[in-house]
Amino acid sequence: YNEYKSYLRIMEDNVISTTANRNGTNPTSTSEGARNDTGDMAPMDTSEENIQPVIVNGEHLPNHVNIKEKLDYLKSDRCGDNVEEIISTTRTIVNSVKECPIPADAIEAVHHMTSLLLQRNCPRRGIALVEDLLSVRNQDHILSSLHSDYVQLCLAAKILTPALKFLDKDIVDITDAEGAQMDVQHLLQYFYYGGVIYSSLQMFKRALHFFEVCMSVPSHITTSAIQVEAYQKYVLVSILTSQLSIPKLTVNLNIPYIAKPYLSLAQTAREETTDKFGDTLAQVTPYLEKHGNLGLAKQAFESLQRKDILRLEDTYISLKLETLASNLKLAVPEVEKRIFDMIVKGEISAQICKKEGMVWFNKVHDKFDDVEAIESLSRSLDTCVKTYERMKTFSEKISLNPKYLNKVSQNEDRTKEVTSSYNASFPARPSFKKVHENM
Repeated sequence: YNEYKSYLRIMEDNVISTTANRNGTNPTSTSEGARNDTGDMAPMDTSEENIQPVIVNGEHLPNHVNIKEKLDYLKSDRCGDNVEEIISTTRTIVNSVKECPIPADAIEAVHHMTSLLLQRNCPRRGIALVEDLLSVRNQDHILSSLHSDYVQLCLAAKILTPALKFLDKDIVDITDAEGAQMDVQHLLQYFYYGGVIYSSLQMFKRALHFFEVCMSVPSHITTSAIQVEAYQKYVLVSILTSQLSIPKLTVNLNIPYIAKPYLSLAQTAREETTDKFGDTLAQVTPYLEKHGNLGLAKQAFESLQRKDILRLEDTYISLKLETLASNLKLAVPEVEKRIFDMIVKGEISAQICKKEGMVWFNKVHDKFDDVEAIESLSRSLDTCVKTYERMKTFSEKISLNPKYLNKVSQNEDRTKEVTSSYNASFPARPSFKKVHENM
């Protein structure tokens, strides 16, 4: 990825140099500054005699034009369909941002660039640019609409691993340009595309979390298409991970009715009958193909077959491959391949004898005494400690927040009023001693 990022910078330098030579200007003195030997941006000479005019599409733009004017130019017809020009103009805007808060016009320019690059099927060109702007922001745990653009570009370009740099960070706050509130559409897109990336990387637990957050976001839209897609993929991933949980946090109650074919798959998966699930999958295949979820559904079907193999492992010490193939309704070579994949992934411990057509299951209990298990336990403990410290900080901030204290005092006053009115309507019973004296 770093090599690809360097390649983008070299291509950008070539474009700037070619444009400058064509117009008779100095290629080492542009609005973006010259690069040093390492490929990084060198400090730009801002003296008036060394400032050269910026030439875009044959027109001279003022050097000290503000971000708003550059954004208007990016949206105008003068920008055309030239991808290099779109990248260069947006790069000029991004380079003018040196610290937070990021201006709203700069974020809008990145949104517009992302839309144009996706339309022209060249999302790779914008990944490094958006990442540079996010690095200026330097707020990993605070979500913004720029994260949505970055994740969307990575997914469209099929460059998934770099997106984990931001997706793995737990979000604790949501702000956008200059503290403004983030648009709900960008919020839904970030968690939905993040869940798709995690699903593609076989990180299904994290994908379930992102899809669930996407479904639970309150939306002003009657039925959000993004939340419907997240609901459908959540059901399939839950089957794949053997959790078989139907999401109950969806805000819109119409979504489960729209996704009825997926609910029928989940209901069949609960019965743990592979044959019936295969029949149901064949019935809903047209819906899955239409939504682009057929591949994920097939992976869920394979996960159910792996569960059948695990159940047989608990029952038998050895088993013929033909018997195992008949139980799974698969060919012997396919069963052999499934068992081999499970052995490689560490799901089971077994030995396959092709000569005798047998498989022997080895009962091995993990003692967690290897290096990987200790490192995994250490990472989990670090995450728990950081989460505790973060929640402690939140608790202290909330307890000192005037709005929170005012709300608590209002609730306490309302409780006292209800209690006093209840006592007034039901007078206290006379004691037994007074009743006896009256008698």
